[in-house]
Amino acid sequence: MTALNVAEAAERQFKDRQQAALTTARLTEANAQRQLKDDRKRAALLSERAQLMERAFAAGEGALPETLRALSAAQDAAAAAKRQEAAVGLARAKVLQALGVTP
Repeated sequence: MTALNVAEAAERQFKDRQQAALTTARLTEANAQRQLKDDRKRAALLSERAQLMERAFAAGEGALPETLRALSAAQDAAAAAKRQEAAVGLARAKVLQALGVTP
């Protein structure tokens, strides 16, 4: 093999690895976006449930432990959505890095 052949083979391998990294980063970002959408929907539903439980408790129709559990679940879901927002940002940064864009 000549030096040119070796260099061409190394370049092909580099481009293949770069393309694989970009594909992986894009798939990861798409999955993170889907998860964020699901987490936001879950947080909204649990928030609505917590509000209904608070109203029921205020009307004397609900128990305090159930109301507190609903509030806790709503806060946990909201926190999970915020964490997922950070994960989406990280995934987006990895896509940009795979494209060669520097911050």
